[in-house]
Amino acid sequence: RANPDATFTTNPEICQGKTFPLIFSFTGASPWTVTFIYGSGNTQVIETFNTPPYEYIVLPNETATYTITKVVDGNGCSTNY
Repeated sequence: RANPDATFTTNPEICQGKTFPLIFSFTGASPWTVTFIYGSGNTQVIETFNTPPYEYIVLPNETATYTITKVVDGNGCSTNY
């Protein structure tokens, strides 16, 4: 089995105080769990993306760039970035 992949289909740089949807694209088997970092090293884990749209709403307390660091798919396969 191939390792899963996750990417943002929206701009991952978000301004402070702005509500914004992070929209993901995945390969591999659902459900997916995504880990990302943002801002000054904050870590966030989002579990169980099952069906589209794969969207997570953020409201950062600082201007932040979001970076995916890990994705795990429903088969237990993972990719670290």
